[in-house]
Amino acid sequence: ITLSTADVGLSDESVENLRAQYGYNEVPEHRESLLLLFLKNFWGPLPWALEVTILITFLVGKGTEAIAIILLFFVNAGINIYQRQSAEAALAALRKKIQISARAKRNGAWVTLPVRELVPKDVVHLQTGDIVPADAIMTEGSLSIDFSTLTGESLPKEVTVHEEIFSGGIIRRGEATATVEHIGAATRFGRTTELLETSHAPTHMEQVIFSVIKYFFFVNLALVVIIIIFGTFVHAPSEQILNFVIVLLLMSVPVAFPAMFAVAQSYGALELGEKEGVKVLVRRLAAVQDGAMMDVLCSDKTGTLTTNHLDVSEVTRYGAATEERVLALAGLCSNEADSSSIDDAIFERIVKEKIALPTRTHFEPFDAASKRTRATFVDNDGVSGQVDMGLPEALLTADVAYAAPALEDVSRFAEKGSRVLALVSGGEGSRRCEGLIALSDPVRPDAAQLIQELAATRDTDHHDYG
Repeated sequence: ITLSTADVGLSDESVENLRAQYGYNEVPEHRESLLLLFLKNFWGPLPWALEVTILITFLVGKGTEAIAIILLFFVNAGINIYQRQSAEAALAALRKKIQISARAKRNGAWVTLPVRELVPKDVVHLQTGDIVPADAIMTEGSLSIDFSTLTGESLPKEVTVHEEIFSGGIIRRGEATATVEHIGAATRFGRTTELLETSHAPTHMEQVIFSVIKYFFFVNLALVVIIIIFGTFVHAPSEQILNFVIVLLLMSVPVAFPAMFAVAQSYGALELGEKEGVKVLVRRLAAVQDGAMMDVLCSDKTGTLTTNHLDVSEVTRYGAATEERVLALAGLCSNEADSSSIDDAIFERIVKEKIALPTRTHFEPFDAASKRTRATFVDNDGVSGQVDMGLPEALLTADVAYAAPALEDVSRFAEKGSRVLALVSGGEGSRRCEGLIALSDPVRPDAAQLIQELAATRDTDHHDYG
């Protein structure tokens, strides 16, 4: 009998070979040396202008002024480096406190090991509450996974065998086995992180200062031409004309601007870090200025403007069914032990309405293939029944009573941005839609005030929420 990798997992030798090829399951930190951080402050349009200013100042014999400009340069660099290093130290301390483990099959036995030690082809076991440790392919079972940290979608995604799952997702319900496909920087999360690290657009401060420099330069250049023409006409000494020209050119560069902005931004970063309620860790000083000067805000809606907590927003009933019955049937098709956001929302409403549930005799958890959960029960009159809860497009078939009006209501709810669950009871030949449950992610109580405050900070504003 030949056992596959799924049966026994990887051997120690295989793990070592794969680790030598792929490395550890972590996104490498692009930590720059102090020397490189320091030298970066001398590279760019504005530093170049200041460096030319220093050179000209030295050439005309004004060494004291040149040294003063150099000192301002060093002050600006020191503030930037100090803020960056402080933020990096705080992040490193947080990473040490957060240690995530995974269950993997090695040498025929299930073991618990740090997530960073996983390699491609590792067989991992996942269950409710776990964080997906790497990009993987499902090989057994089904899961309900919250990918809101990756996609912004508040509702969990149902995945089953042969489907791909991504690092960073939180498992809300289910149990499964998966085979690791990509780790570290090769994961979708890792690629996104690396793109952010390599994206270095000019800061708003640099753009503003450089536009000011260009404006002054062209104005002073015109004055230089006038002075040269006038000086030649009145036979002024060449040395005197040259001094005027140099002074005008030096005036084009605001030498104290970078240091002044660095001090102001450092103070702003300290204010954000000491703010009550929500503390902000500023890694890059220019981010403070960029945030203050934005014209277009593209924000993730889930968890930013909304609570990232599903609520039952509306219950629709059909035929003789009551709202209480629809909620009771939904409770039968939910599992209170799961940490599913949908189940939590349903049970919160049931508890709030003080609804008593019939006796459940059998429960089938969510199946990704049929896209429904199923429960059999005995009501207070001793009558047995069966009810399905799931996606409307899967349950509201032509043979289901009240399917037509229910599908119209589904479209209405979709226009509001709500997600809908359908409740269908009965057996073959007597199935009917009992009702619909609309789920929504409520807006945060302070969202309106936040948007008003953002709008008040600019004369023109535009906000995009996804």
